[in-house]
Amino acid sequence: VASLLLGCMFSCQKSDEEPTAAEPIGTYVFKGEECPVHSAIYASNNVSLMIRISPLLKPIEEQTTYAIIGINTALEGETIDVGNAWNNDDYYFRYEDPVYYYSVYRKLQSGTIRIERSGASKDTFDISVDVVLPDGTDFSFEYQGQIASATL
Repeated sequence: VASLLLGCMFSCQKSDEEPTAAEPIGTYVFKGEECPVHSAIYASNNVSLMIRISPLLKPIEEQTTYAIIGINTALEGETIDVGNAWNNDDYYFRYEDPVYYYSVYRKLQSGTIRIERSGASKDTFDISVDVVLPDGTDFSFEYQGQIASATL
């Protein structure tokens, strides 16, 4: 699951080649700046549940800005305090854009992550992320609604 999502990318800046923007499905905050979310997918297995969001409308393989937020499926519906949780076991966070890169291998400083699914096909999400990245940068994302499953 992680390798599927790791190949995909996410930034607030739009390039000249970006298609005409549709209404965003939500927003995230990075470095105090509110950014639109134009694409979101999820993937899951018996161990992890990963959500990938991006402000870009390009096909996933062409996107240069993205965030991946994930949890261990055993913690679905729970509020995970990242200060007391295991990085890359209980939770997973990666952010990349043309200027900034936050590796999954660096523990977040503080904050919480909560992901819960509902609906018959488990594609309706209630997501709350409010974390401080390793260098003190803030990142937050709140979302309630459907997200498409990643096609394998």
